Amino acid sequence: MHAGRTWEERCPYNGYVNPYESPKSECAALPSTADNSRHLYFGWFVVFLFNLGVPLIFGWPLTEEGGRSGLFAGALALFLLGCALCAWLRPAGRALVVGGVVVGLSQILPFLQIMAGVAGLSSIEILGFGRSPHGDATLFVVTVVTGGLLMAVALVVGLAVRGVLAMRRGEAR
Repeated sequence: MHAGRTWEERCPYNGYVNPYESPKSECAALPSTADNSRHLYFGWFVVFLFNLGVPLIFGWPLTEEGGRSGLFAGALALFLLGCALCAWLRPAGRALVVGGVVVGLSQILPFLQIMAGVAGLSSIEILGFGRSPHGDATLFVVTVVTGGLLMAVALVVGLAVRGVLAMRRGEAR
């Protein structure tokens, strides 16, 4: 019936749903992106907090001689990176949240988190900060590298889960 016409051509309300449209109309059936994004941000917030357990257990003792503000700044940078993914690349944001749940559950046996932490600690020596992980700049780097690796794993796992579910539904291309 509407072959070849886009949603904008069929429902010319400048991207907004007409509140007076019949509930059975396809124009009224458009989901609100504001509600979806709010759920995605909340999901990212919960998953981010859920994944702080093991990294903080191992990272907090490193801040006894200073560097807590670097640790918090790194955590904030990672949280904002996740928010940016949720805002600008929604499919990647959804995959990050789904994969983040899997990575968070892996904290029961924290091999992945320990390996990411070792890579983070190794990065400061490679970047010339020395071997001691003390100080704001050093712990910022350790936090961003460690969390960045865990976020990358979460994104890959989330995309894999999405691909497997699409194949099971027969949506694979």
